[in-house]
Amino acid sequence: MYIGIGPSGLGCCLATLLIAVLLCLPAAAFGQSSHGRVSPAAAKAAAAKADADLLAEFKAGAAVGKRTEAELQADAAHVVDLLLRALADAGKSRYRSAQARSDLGRVCRNSLKADDDRVRQAVMKALAETLSRDANSPPEIQATVAQYLQDYGAAECVEPLAGMLAAGDTDRRELARMTLETINVPAAGEKLRSAMFSAVDPNWQIALMNSLGAQGGNASVRWIARMMKVPNASVVAAAAAALGDIGTADAVAVLVAGGDGTVREAVEGLLGRGVPLYHLPLGNENLFAKALGMTLTPSKVLAALENRRSRAIDVVRINGGRLCIACLGAGFDGNVVRLVAANRNGPVSDLDYVRPIWQTLWKYRFPSLRVDADDGRAFEGRGIVMAGNLPTYAAGLPVFGRARPDDGLLDVLIVPCRKKGEFLKNGILTLLGKDRRAGAIRLTTRCLKVSCDDECPVQVDGDVGPELPIEASVLAGALAVLEP
Repeated sequence: MYIGIGPSGLGCCLATLLIAVLLCLPAAAFGQSSHGRVSPAAAKAAAAKADADLLAEFKAGAAVGKRTEAELQADAAHVVDLLLRALADAGKSRYRSAQARSDLGRVCRNSLKADDDRVRQAVMKALAETLSRDANSPPEIQATVAQYLQDYGAAECVEPLAGMLAAGDTDRRELARMTLETINVPAAGEKLRSAMFSAVDPNWQIALMNSLGAQGGNASVRWIARMMKVPNASVVAAAAAALGDIGTADAVAVLVAGGDGTVREAVEGLLGRGVPLYHLPLGNENLFAKALGMTLTPSKVLAALENRRSRAIDVVRINGGRLCIACLGAGFDGNVVRLVAANRNGPVSDLDYVRPIWQTLWKYRFPSLRVDADDGRAFEGRGIVMAGNLPTYAAGLPVFGRARPDDGLLDVLIVPCRKKGEFLKNGILTLLGKDRRAGAIRLTTRCLKVSCDDECPVQVDGDVGPELPIEASVLAGALAVLEP
């Protein structure tokens, strides 16, 4: 049987066929699974759009909205993670890395709001936690994060960074120290002080003290003052320098407990800072304290601290490096000090010098010395040379009776001698004030040079000094001391 279909009937058939085809197509073609779920591709696209929208909010500084504090912190952490992952892709796409760096900068800058600090706090805390957590991230990314924390961070960064101060990786530990130093809020100083007091590495102690000195503030004075008792000259010098940097009323004076050597190391950190020093004499000779009238008497120490009267005195720089605060000697006494140091096992007493003096007296050969002062060659021949910035020498001998610590000059005594008998005779005559009979030479100079063709030991403030030749230059008025 033949059935004819007109134009209208044909249209209906085509429409019916199209509907059937559409019904048979898989739902995935429309972004839906057969069970109504979003396809992976669509989900990825939606997530990317959500991330882009979220990043745009933070870049515009409009991230607060109706978010709770927890929601804001979670979103800030997500944005930071997105940007740092993009930074890590520098090898794959330089453009993407540069864009991520620019975006991170905009997020940090635009988080600053005068009337609402919540976004900045959330972003900085997320950055600090990421820096603390991701120890294996590339060093350049860690440095970038640390820089933003230094520029925009505050108290919210302290706890995550404090955990890094005990890190085994010295680079990460140093990164945390420098960042906490720059943040400079009370909590940061507290963490730095705690790390300093528990540290065992002297170099790490010094670094932490440098940070505390840079931060300033009275809170660190007591802690740093304790480090002046550490039996390490470099630590003592760093502690003195840190107190000098702080320079507040509480740090108005640096009390140095120890001998002349300890004072010398502390002075290195105080030069040019204007913070006066007071010597608590606990050493063997204590020439510095005796010459300036400083004692251990509590009432006098307290009076000096309360009166806060200070004076400027000279110090001596040897070979452009080491300092001298009291005296130096080339020859006989240098050899005695060298022998004492070789047998030293703790604090030194006068008895420790008896045997070295006896050994030197019988075995030492006096070398031929060349001594130059401001006016040229002062002496050439066998003998000993002593120079002082204070009136007394070892054992309280008034070798430089007219020496003043604030005249800008170094007092020098040269005693000619070839053998031990001549040394004893001329030495006694000199101490009795009979310089002419002893052939002794006394002079003052701003610069002293001593050289020798043979081996000639040198002592500086009772410690072993550098070998000859030496050049000792006066630094006039370079040190402030507290008057007793």
